[in-house]
Amino acid sequence: MRNHWAIASIGFALGVCGCPAPEETPVPSPRISVDPMILEFGQLEQETTATEQLTVSNTGDTELQVTETRLDGLSGVFSIDLAPMTFTVAAGESRTIGVTYTPEAGGGEHGEVIFFHNDEDRPNIYVALHGGGMVPGIELSESAVEFTDVGVGCEASAEIVIRNVGPTTLILENVVISSTSDEFIVDDVGLDGAVLHTGDELTALVVYAPQDEVPDSAEFLVYSNDPAMPLAASEVTGSAVLTPATEDEFLQGSTVPEADILWVVDNTCSMTDYTADYAADAAVFIEELDARGVDYHIAVIPTDGPDFTGPVPIITPATPDPAAVFTSAISLGTDGGTPLGLKYGTEALSSPYTDPGGPHDGFLRDEAFLHVIFFSASLDNSPVQVTDYVNIFWGLKADADDVGLSCIVEPASGQRYEQAATLAGGFESDITTVNIPFVLEYLAHWSHHPPRFFELSQLPLEETIEVQLNQVPITEGWDYDDFENAVRFDLDQIPDEGDTITILYNPAVCS
Repeated sequence: MRNHWAIASIGFALGVCGCPAPEETPVPSPRISVDPMILEFGQLEQETTATEQLTVSNTGDTELQVTETRLDGLSGVFSIDLAPMTFTVAAGESRTIGVTYTPEAGGGEHGEVIFFHNDEDRPNIYVALHGGGMVPGIELSESAVEFTDVGVGCEASAEIVIRNVGPTTLILENVVISSTSDEFIVDDVGLDGAVLHTGDELTALVVYAPQDEVPDSAEFLVYSNDPAMPLAASEVTGSAVLTPATEDEFLQGSTVPEADILWVVDNTCSMTDYTADYAADAAVFIEELDARGVDYHIAVIPTDGPDFTGPVPIITPATPDPAAVFTSAISLGTDGGTPLGLKYGTEALSSPYTDPGGPHDGFLRDEAFLHVIFFSASLDNSPVQVTDYVNIFWGLKADADDVGLSCIVEPASGQRYEQAATLAGGFESDITTVNIPFVLEYLAHWSHHPPRFFELSQLPLEETIEVQLNQVPITEGWDYDDFENAVRFDLDQIPDEGDTITILYNPAVCS
């Protein structure tokens, strides 16, 4: 019986365990694959773009759901050609996505595309994005410029070199000096809008011209298309020194000058209302010259010819009754021809009239002040420009300041004479004035030309000049002539003989 049981047990066991257990059926699922996992865009110039492709594949047997596509990186640099940012991919299919790169700066720029999905066997997919911008690179040779101990009134300069150290074109949009004063300037000629290719450079000149001893500061600024440094700057500072004051002193010499005076008198019918009135007071002109002790030569010509007129061609202090002779000389009548006052005025004082033995020989003297007075109520019909005649008058003297041109004219017709007087710095009067003696007296005063230029021993700072007359400061009646480096007194303010003129100033000592 035991054996039977044993056999039965063995048979039972075989009946239960002799066949293998059935296999489990796989659950269908998606399978995500992305290619490539790194997108390389390379080096691009500014304002260019490049697009690379990503392929999202589903190698599973059910639908792949991309629940979110996220872009991490610089805003505006990378972008995804995908809308909406969720999508599905059927089993065995794929989806192509474009990624675009637009560089903004030099060097490396990086980002990531992240795919969130329903493939439970794989984590989220990260695709790396790499790109590099080729942009210009600005460099200034100096980060700071310092000017020290520059003399007030002088100038010092320094160069700042602007370079393009980047791989693409640099454009200088604006080059300026930023300062609260005008003591710094930058020579930006040829800099604004300049184009610098890789390795090119330009030089800017910064100038410091201090006007006082107060320290100054500014910034040298360059605006460009370098995205990493659109504004490049260098600090600029300056300090100045004022030289010790100096003093020049002069003693006014003799004020008994020589004056050669030519009257150009209109002798046309337009003078009918004026000739007699001025002739009646003509003696005032001679009396004023005599009172001032002027050694004069006086001659009169009409506006229709260059010949001296009157009973005595050249009137001098030695002429018997010079006032009467002058009165007669300017009374020319009113039946003259076409008025050409400027033309005949220059001819009367030029060759051949003034040549040795000529009709006007001896009138002009080397040391005498030349005063030409135009007395007219007509238009001047001289054939060339007024400036041409003024240049001829100036050429008669070694120094143009020894020539004065004045006029007594009708404003409506005397513009050319007025222009000549303005250019040569003379006296102008309306012929219709009722105060004729005053006009004649003032014209005599303008003919009186004692020394009025006082040359300085050093070049001055103009704003520091102080003038004293007999130790009393005066602020009017003089100016500084930078061409002559001299203080020049107005004709009606010339110091008298024996006066002491003291001029104080700080020299502009510029190395």
